Amino acid sequence: MKKTYTVTDAEGDTITVVEKLDGSVIRTLNNQASGTSLTVDLTTQWPSLSLASHTITIGVTDSKGLAGATRTWTFTKTNSAPRAPIIISPVNLTRVDTAGFDAAFTVSTDAEGDAQTLCVQLADDSAFTTGVRTITSGLKRYNSSTKVWDDVSNATNSDSGKSFKFNITGLTVNTTKYIRVGSIDTAGSNTTSWSAAIQIKVGNKLEFTTLPSALDFMPTRLNVIDKKTVDSKATIKVFACNNALDVAPTWENITTQYNYNEAYVFTNTTKTGNQWAVAVKYQISANDAAGEISVDAIGVGVS
Repeated sequence: MKKTYTVTDAEGDTITVVEKLDGSVIRTLNNQASGTSLTVDLTTQWPSLSLASHTITIGVTDSKGLAGATRTWTFTKTNSAPRAPIIISPVNLTRVDTAGFDAAFTVSTDAEGDAQTLCVQLADDSAFTTGVRTITSGLKRYNSSTKVWDDVSNATNSDSGKSFKFNITGLTVNTTKYIRVGSIDTAGSNTTSWSAAIQIKVGNKLEFTTLPSALDFMPTRLNVIDKKTVDSKATIKVFACNNALDVAPTWENITTQYNYNEAYVFTNTTKTGNQWAVAVKYQISANDAAGEISVDAIGVGVS
């Protein structure tokens, strides 16, 4: 806490200033010119001040020994909220697995040294007003000595900068969620300090299979071309079969030939279905991709 004030003397005499906190002198300033602005700074005293009412008193005496009026300010120190956590994973706009993911973050300090209760919150909107879900159980802290995540109930000032996480499950594919992490001290500041929110997309895999294309001959070679927009961080696997009408088609990995725009030669020569038929299957993993992933059209050539 800081308080700025100005000292003046009608005759222009120099002034001696005595600053007191709760009756105890914290600073004496001699030979201050009339009109000087000064600041009483309680940064050093603040950590040891109790959560109560306190008084700052400014006393002045001019160079002739005449004491001036005393100025007094009263303030109340209340329990302040901890500094906000910082989310370190996932990054903003990341796609996450529908099975669940870890929200990892670091914590900071509480001015009064109180323990911090932590939570992670999900919502459908960035204002956190709709579809809000708050998770308070399952908190873990990374132990850099043992290289494992330990179960913990809260954080303290000694944990500042350390990594914590909550596991988040119960997600619906093809939805967008907003996430933030909150910290509130256990002494009752009643104010939650929230991290900056991030946006995630649920679903980090795009998988689909084309409809079978029936043929009146056994296909031995196949080429696949497509029109797509795929973030460079994503990975693509392509599979094909020439017995797509079978109950259990023989899927063959054609990714290498697909990548080089080459024909793939089928190894399968049997079928149990009524006809030969080809189909293609894509498996696209987003990894850490935040950009668009879409396949608009697929062309297949067989011989």
